[in-house]
Amino acid sequence: MPGSSTRIFSPEVIYPNMFTYSSVLRACHGLPNLRQLHSWIIKSGLDSDVFVQSALIDIYSKWGGSHNALSVFDEMVTGDSIVSNSIIGGFCSDH
Repeated sequence: MPGSSTRIFSPEVIYPNMFTYSSVLRACHGLPNLRQLHSWIIKSGLDSDVFVQSALIDIYSKWGGSHNALSVFDEMVTGDSIVSNSIIGGFCSDH
């Protein structure tokens, strides 16, 4: 039946959560795509999630956006050892 798979898989709109974004960030290819994805994260309100922040710092560092990684780190409300390790690792691999 044409269209039957659409009804099965899309009964309602499914919004990404912090686990979705942290996984998708690691698959992101290139700084322009990363910036676009980062703006979607901000619009969704998940930019303060520790998992998402850590993934953002990690991938910005890998794509040469150390200043963006530091901006994400500086905007954090709470300190977290995972995110601290991400920023330290990012700067170590950048130099």
